[in-house]
Amino acid sequence: MTATSAITRKRKNTRASFGSIRRLPSGRYQARYHVIPTLESMLGHQLAVVLSPRMLRLRRLVISEVPRFPDLARAVFEQGPRRAVTTLEALIRELNARGWVRVPDPAMAAEQLNWLVMGAPTNAAMFLGDDVAPAPAARQAHVRDAVATFLAAYGPRS
Repeated sequence: MTATSAITRKRKNTRASFGSIRRLPSGRYQARYHVIPTLESMLGHQLAVVLSPRMLRLRRLVISEVPRFPDLARAVFEQGPRRAVTTLEALIRELNARGWVRVPDPAMAAEQLNWLVMGAPTNAAMFLGDDVAPAPAARQAHVRDAVATFLAAYGPRS
């Protein structure tokens, strides 16, 4: 699979998760039953793609070549990490509009949630190699904890 096809697949999965939220009925009780699995699914898939050996190699290569190919680095950044955060921001805005979360600054919250999920596992894999990337069960637990932290800060108050 090429890096482009991995990014395209990630976009389709993200759009599907976001679409499922738009089709849900409104109501606070819905948050518990739909927000958590939607965020966990979307972010879990994103983390799995980023931690794949192919994407880690691409990321390392692009970062190493920034001085020679800044436009390439910018394009990869805009189509990868930036797009992921922008999509997450749109989802948070939708959740906010439904009253399922209380987020005063969706752009900041999207950055925070993205880095809660991506930060430690991605940095470890980038610096220490593909072998330190967490196994699927550990990734799932990490994402679950990040979403719980996010919702502790931004979840609806009863």
